[in-house]
Amino acid sequence: MRHDSCIQTGWPSVDRCIGISEATSGPRRPAASGLTPVERAREDLAALQNRTSRTTRPRITSSPGGLVRGGLHEFLGLFGPDGDLPSRTWTPPMGVLGRLAHAALTHASPSRGTVAWIGQRIRPEPGALPRDSTDLATASMVIRPRGTTARFWAIERTLRCPAVCCVIADGSDTSQLISRRLHLVAEDHDCTLVLARPPRDQLALSSASTRWRVRRSPTTGHHPRWRLDLLRCRGRQRLIGRDPPPLLPASDLDSSVCSWLLEWDPVHGPLDISNADPVSCAPPSTSHPVRMAAYLAHRSGRPASATPRRHA
Repeated sequence: MRHDSCIQTGWPSVDRCIGISEATSGPRRPAASGLTPVERAREDLAALQNRTSRTTRPRITSSPGGLVRGGLHEFLGLFGPDGDLPSRTWTPPMGVLGRLAHAALTHASPSRGTVAWIGQRIRPEPGALPRDSTDLATASMVIRPRGTTARFWAIERTLRCPAVCCVIADGSDTSQLISRRLHLVAEDHDCTLVLARPPRDQLALSSASTRWRVRRSPTTGHHPRWRLDLLRCRGRQRLIGRDPPPLLPASDLDSSVCSWLLEWDPVHGPLDISNADPVSCAPPSTSHPVRMAAYLAHRSGRPASATPRRHA
């Protein structure tokens, strides 16, 4: 197992698109142990005073990309093929979550070889895990607390455990305050947190480094397919593609920053087949004027307004 700053998902086109910005990452702050709240506040104030100015253009690392390790990542779904809300009970995208857990375990240090699954709906059953992830089955720890308060308490306490490298949890009804708290705990203790959130939370505010939408996609074979949409990157997470689409506000959930097509493989789990399907990374639809204006401005190199112009 390797110890890197990024967790490579194993989906080549995804890892080539997102990475870490050097200007915003900086040195990682060690986990606070034995500090009083006043001393912790002084350290935070000193870090803010020494932080690079926000007007400085971030420099992108040349190392392989992926999800930032020690951050919060949210996955909304499962949605219908057209992005519609499911009519039945919410079902998390366990196939995608299992692949991310396997990737986090692969890039973890030897002393942090445990993956925690928290929540009544988060069930790492053998059918949802890749067959080649034999280490994941033995390294998994399943926690099923009862109640929302107990679930968030278990998530925070597990993030503080030095033996856990990744937490896959049910993020239903996560408020912005709780999201910010969990994000700070994950960053301080260098533990990756992946929250699976139901489609009804798509308009909820969050402090996650990345937010994704998982939709069912029509398939021509016997294996299911999903459309993976990147809705937002923030903080240390940045787009690093050679010609990435423009980043839109998080409130614009009708269109995504990037889109990929995944297909289930019984041995390796979800595989990236975006290059085999030309419509998976098509240009943005002209039906959304704000996204199309930003896309054309990005192509021409001219700045575009982040908000649409309102007419009286």
